[in-house]
Amino acid sequence: MSNALSHEPDSSDTNGAAVAPKILGADVELGNFILGLDSEYGTGAKASRALLREINGLPWPAPSASGYWIDQINQPEPKATNPQDWGRKYLPANGGCFYIDLDHLECCTPEVLSAYDFAAAFHAMLRIARTALRTANARLPEGVKLVAVVNNVDGHNHSWAHISICK
Repeated sequence: MSNALSHEPDSSDTNGAAVAPKILGADVELGNFILGLDSEYGTGAKASRALLREINGLPWPAPSASGYWIDQINQPEPKATNPQDWGRKYLPANGGCFYIDLDHLECCTPEVLSAYDFAAAFHAMLRIARTALRTANARLPEGVKLVAVVNNVDGHNHSWAHISICK
């Protein structure tokens, strides 16, 4: 019988038949926006770019005439195979990745074989996002704040739980 809390995958068999291990992984959406910034079409695109820019140390653009990077964040997006998904950054330390999906940051956990490893990977990805959020906020002018919340779907079409990563 499989132990979901074990670090090791269960390789036992049932009635002599091999059991395929369950592989766990997730794409996790982050709702992101910038408080204190007026934008006709919302601030999701600017917020997601600011967060992604801080993951793996992508360089910041030179300051604009106002002295802040936020004025330049509307530069054209890089071409992607799928315009809904761009800027994917793979994390060599754990096999996960971050990318922008329809103006929100998305993180993909690495695929693992145990519930324990999945929980550890999920929380590690949230820590990476939280670090990016803190760094991006440190670069913003006073009165402007980038906020991110983690999407949580319960299987009954209820989503966007208020799990803030901004603290």
